[in-house]
Amino acid sequence: MADDNAIKLSKSDEDAKTLVMDRFHTYLNYAQVNYHPKWDSYYSQYRSIIENEAEYPYMARLFIPYSFVSVETTLPRMVETIFASDPIIAVKPQGEEDMPKAEVKEKLLNYQYRRMEYLNTFMMSVKDATVIGTCINMVDWRKTTRNKKRIAKEEFQENFDDFGLPIGEPTVRPQYDGGYDFDGKPIGTPVLEKYEITTYDDPYIHYVSPYKLLMDPTANPIDPIATSQAVILITETTISRLEELQKQGYYKNVSQVKRVKGKIDYQEGDARLRDTHVIPADRRDDKHSEKVLLYNYWEDEKLIVLAEEKVVIKNGDNPYWHCKKPFTMSRICPVPNEIYGVGMMEMVQSLQHELNDTRNQRIDNIKLALNRMYIIDRGADVDLDSLLNEPGGVIMANYTDGVQPLVTPPVTMDAFQNARDIAEDMQRTHGIHDPALGKPTSRETATGVLSLQEAANMRFQIMARVFAQQLVQNTEMMDELNEQYLPEGKTFRLTNAEPQLNADNTPQLDDSGKPIIKTHETIEKIEDIIAQFDYVPVGASMEGLSKYARLEQLSRWRDRFGDNIEFDKTKYDTKIMELLNFKDAKQYFKSIQRIQQEQMALQAPQVMMDGIANQMGSEGGGMGALPPGLSPETAPATGEGIPDFLEGAGRPALNVNQ
Repeated sequence: MADDNAIKLSKSDEDAKTLVMDRFHTYLNYAQVNYHPKWDSYYSQYRSIIENEAEYPYMARLFIPYSFVSVETTLPRMVETIFASDPIIAVKPQGEEDMPKAEVKEKLLNYQYRRMEYLNTFMMSVKDATVIGTCINMVDWRKTTRNKKRIAKEEFQENFDDFGLPIGEPTVRPQYDGGYDFDGKPIGTPVLEKYEITTYDDPYIHYVSPYKLLMDPTANPIDPIATSQAVILITETTISRLEELQKQGYYKNVSQVKRVKGKIDYQEGDARLRDTHVIPADRRDDKHSEKVLLYNYWEDEKLIVLAEEKVVIKNGDNPYWHCKKPFTMSRICPVPNEIYGVGMMEMVQSLQHELNDTRNQRIDNIKLALNRMYIIDRGADVDLDSLLNEPGGVIMANYTDGVQPLVTPPVTMDAFQNARDIAEDMQRTHGIHDPALGKPTSRETATGVLSLQEAANMRFQIMARVFAQQLVQNTEMMDELNEQYLPEGKTFRLTNAEPQLNADNTPQLDDSGKPIIKTHETIEKIEDIIAQFDYVPVGASMEGLSKYARLEQLSRWRDRFGDNIEFDKTKYDTKIMELLNFKDAKQYFKSIQRIQQEQMALQAPQVMMDGIANQMGSEGGGMGALPPGLSPETAPATGEGIPDFLEGAGRPALNVNQ
């Protein structure tokens, strides 16, 4: 084994190591004593894990997944709320002069959210928040590359003059290992070359397990991360990755890390995996990857990275210009004087166990009633192997009074009512009643169902606002990272194609007169998007949470005010369509100009007929003569049978773009 005393660190690195380890033990001890065991039990409750499953093998061991249902009912509500619209985040300028910058920045940020597939991180975060009460994200910049292969190219000079000098530019052709023959045909197989491509170069939001981020116990509960003296993120990496970053000047002392790797094991959070019969992965099992345990110690303006609790491989300033710890945190139920929140499992844990026991006792009662026990006289000489409850079974005994069944009375109806009471207690605690679960109920009127839905929606709205607040915090950090790392000339694809506009906001047209559609946006200089902005979650209006109740209310009010001439039905119907998630609901309504054009088009035939009749009447008197072949009985009705030249006369051309 390597001698730990052989590790040589500078005085500043030794001080940094002492600082990190002292606070690591303080923060970890606080979390282990107060939170980690409870989080393990909440996770087992969410996964419906039975405690002491091996005990009493003949008794029922059911776990009723009520806690699981509550979490999985909340998750789609939160996803639907935050991701209900595109874009998911709006950028509002603080001054009108910054409106163009805000439009570009909004497109960029929403492109980056799609690029990182934020939905996956969000779903994991919601589950942490609902199960244990707290979820954590890390916002940093990620740049990844990978190698690809392609056929190599070579230059070939085809034409020469009489003096052997090249004429014109050389041509480029594929390279073959056997070259080319005199006829220019390739010989052999193509020569392949490797080249590097950038697969990702944008901000990235990481899911962080609360077990892996240790915080200052004395932090302010209002904003624990910002007010912590430091936070410590526990991660793993490989020696090869450390060596690569050392070449880039980011790390140091990697050669000393090789001498101590694999000695330290961090097992926080593994207990919950063992409860689900999953063997936690151990980085030391892979002898080839040479994984290393890192403690990333973050202060607002400092970063220290300690490898294997022995070697300081980084001791310097915070690499991010925003000078903040790059983490955000959400708690669906903050608790006074505590840095972590309360989840959905904690308040119903005893009720969940009671519900399990009640259901299992009923099943045990049925088993005992069907497979009864017997009281046997010691001298009855009974064949014990024949004591089986089966059709046509026979029990051999010298006298029948020597065998008597032990009667187990059935569970009364009170037990079923007790189970319903427990379920209702859990529903009231979570605010998730049967209508919110999509379960029909015969005990409530329509008004009562709406009241229960609204009660559940109030809970969901608070949760959604918590996650929306974290979305804003993530976006602020992403924006600050863009100012630091975004390359000039950044080009990104627009999800919704839009017309290219002139300086006066009129559409640019091509040679055929069609609008030029803009599919990509380019940021030439980073100054083009730097300004003071506010960030607003577009999907967090919470209207979708009470969609059916809202639709019912809107329909009633429309019927009530429908005859009022001051009531704007178009705007009202637009609101209803937006509630139904129609994209750009206004496009389904005709503009005033188009309505006028269509009315004029319908009136044109009547105007032309009246003109002809008046002209003929002035020439012949009275109503005037009808055209040849027509009589008053056979004359066409207005708008019918009008010749083509009359049908189009006086009708304004319709704008096909309206």
